[in-house]
Amino acid sequence: MVLRSRHIVTNCFSYLLTYLLICVVLKEAASIAINDESTADLWLPSIAAVTSSKLNDEELVSLPATELNRRLKSVSIKERLRLKKLRRTLKNRHYAQTCRARRINNKCALQRTADALMAEVSALKHQVRTLTAERDHFRQRYEAVSRAYTSGYNAVIAAKPVD
Repeated sequence: MVLRSRHIVTNCFSYLLTYLLICVVLKEAASIAINDESTADLWLPSIAAVTSSKLNDEELVSLPATELNRRLKSVSIKERLRLKKLRRTLKNRHYAQTCRARRINNKCALQRTADALMAEVSALKHQVRTLTAERDHFRQRYEAVSRAYTSGYNAVIAAKPVD
């Protein structure tokens, strides 16, 4: 058991070291890519790449695919792929924003509906309490009248002479 747990700890430690090494390498690569233009194609294209093709973000997203392809025929393949990747990223960002807004609106509408229903339930509970109290009041009056009537009827029968 001790040997197995030591083996697990060793593996976890080696995975941690590997992860840290990868993080350091990626950080180095990112700093090199920022400073070196030859590796710029590894990263998302910048706004400068878009403007160099005379397309801004709005045009890139709003253009139909056929029109975009027609405009990008004169552009290098790397630049074309970068612009298409940027277009997809921008479109996804827009879709996510729209979805977030719709979800928030739906949540607010559901919250308003829930609040209205809770207010209605509260009003109905109050009405039930009022009607229950009124029913109990009339029941007590009925029982009092019934007792008075029954006791008066019994008194009349008792006072009546038997033939």
